[in-house]
Amino acid sequence: MRHYDQAHWLQFLRAEVEPQLRSTMQHHLDAPCSTCSATVELLRRVESTAQADAQIKVPESAVRMARAIFVLNAPAEVQLKPGIVGRLVFDSFHEPATAGVRSDRHLARQTIYEAGDYTMDLRLEPDMDPAQVLMVGQIANRVAPQLPPHSVPIVLRGGRQELARSITNQFGEFQLVYRPKLPLRLLVLVSPGGSGHIELKVPGTPGKDSSKKTTAGKPKARSGAMPKPRLGSEKF
Repeated sequence: MRHYDQAHWLQFLRAEVEPQLRSTMQHHLDAPCSTCSATVELLRRVESTAQADAQIKVPESAVRMARAIFVLNAPAEVQLKPGIVGRLVFDSFHEPATAGVRSDRHLARQTIYEAGDYTMDLRLEPDMDPAQVLMVGQIANRVAPQLPPHSVPIVLRGGRQELARSITNQFGEFQLVYRPKLPLRLLVLVSPGGSGHIELKVPGTPGKDSSKKTTAGKPKARSGAMPKPRLGSEKF
């Protein structure tokens, strides 16, 4: 007995065969042919499952995340589309310290960036593991503040190496723990204006540069020189 292959039976189910051939194939099934009947039943189930899957609406956030993963895991020679580089508008490291306050309070560092319609607020501080840094951030839409960007992929890179990955929650917040590797770049895949992504140049490890800061209003004394006492300041 001659059997038909799966391609012929798929055309049979989709009514894509000539009427005469269809009649011949139907007679073959009615003979009956257990082998071809099993093939047809399998193809029917596959076709039914495919049609059911086609009715499922995939959330836009899942589609955006999948596209982001594909782009970021592309071969090294494939580059991201040019994006918007965030502009640093605030850095707590450059704010003068309050007189009399110890400099180790600067172990936590806060920065604020603006790019397009978005504002990014980052806070860096040492993690429980001294070799790691905790980054807590939030993205806000300045044009529509009542609609925080949620399900936005966030990727932190040190050079060409991916250090950490996250996704924003319903409030536009995210958190990353990583081992610093300069230079640090934070990619925010909100696709503003179709540009692809926002790129932020993240400062180094918090607390490492705190020695550069001095107490406000207190100038550095010259090395090897003793400060002169002011008249009348001595107490007996």
